[in-house]
Amino acid sequence: MSSPELPESSGRSQRFEKIVAVALNPAIDRVVEVEDFHVGGHRRGRRLARYPAGKAINVARTLAQLGESCVVTGFIGQGDEPWYRDFLEQQGTASGEAADSDTPLIDCRLVPVDGDTRENISVVDPRCPESDTHIVEQGFTVSGGDIERLQEALTSLAQPGVLFAFCGSLCEGVSPATFRQFLEQCIEAGAMVAVDSSGAALRAVADLPLWLIKPNREELAELTDETIDSVEQQQATAERLAGTIRWVLVSAGGEGAMLVDANGQATAHLQLDANNFKGTVGCGDVLVGSFLAGWQVADADSNRAIFALRRAVTAATLSATRDARDIDLPSVQELEEKTTVTEVS
Repeated sequence: MSSPELPESSGRSQRFEKIVAVALNPAIDRVVEVEDFHVGGHRRGRRLARYPAGKAINVARTLAQLGESCVVTGFIGQGDEPWYRDFLEQQGTASGEAADSDTPLIDCRLVPVDGDTRENISVVDPRCPESDTHIVEQGFTVSGGDIERLQEALTSLAQPGVLFAFCGSLCEGVSPATFRQFLEQCIEAGAMVAVDSSGAALRAVADLPLWLIKPNREELAELTDETIDSVEQQQATAERLAGTIRWVLVSAGGEGAMLVDANGQATAHLQLDANNFKGTVGCGDVLVGSFLAGWQVADADSNRAIFALRRAVTAATLSATRDARDIDLPSVQELEEKTTVTEVS
């Protein structure tokens, strides 16, 4: 199948009519704090959190915590669907947006499949807040019938003005070719697509006219088979991708993020006290979710992308100081003026 063209509605300035977060391989995140963690021996740990997660789930949570609505679809283990639904529908109430309404900010339309949702363990050491250890399980395997049901769900949602955010890894049973078919299905219906994935999945779709991709430096180098040893090399590599992809958002951990399009690039950075850091698990997902949230609320007469970048880096950096990466809009807004943004045409 030939690559579809970028939809005319994908210009830089308009708000999305709807955001759909697609979770192909969700997870249950269990975060344990272990001081002076190392391999071997016995260490006493403290459970910090256990909650529904995975990149797309985290993106949806971030949107809701910043007062923006979205739909969540994708796959979920049969027995976990009620828990995920209840959890997601409770998100956003702290923002006040959902508290006075009978309609949750997150519309959960996950497709239940046979098998268990994977459970991942993150070990954080308070002495080394930027050196988390992640133990990732393999989750369920989907069938051809499951794929058809998700395609039906995507068809019911895909139309001009809708953004699909495909975030995370691929579960067993979904090949990179099938992943590409999901994206082409949405683009051909006139929707826009953002991708936060890596490896074979990202390579399979990087030539499509995507609205956004969010690699980190290592993922960017892997995608392009290039060595990236400097900011200048990172920018040049991202600019080449921006010939097809509207926005390339490159995350750089504590150094912030770089946003590149065909017209130039901008970087953003927020410096917080390292002693307050709790961990980095999920911060990249907050970056994506808060970029989309910022895009939705930016003034139509301003540069939406710069506003969204500032909000994204502020929220993602703040989330590194919070258990379970929970954020709130007032705290993000308070810190935004401290976030440095530099534009280069």
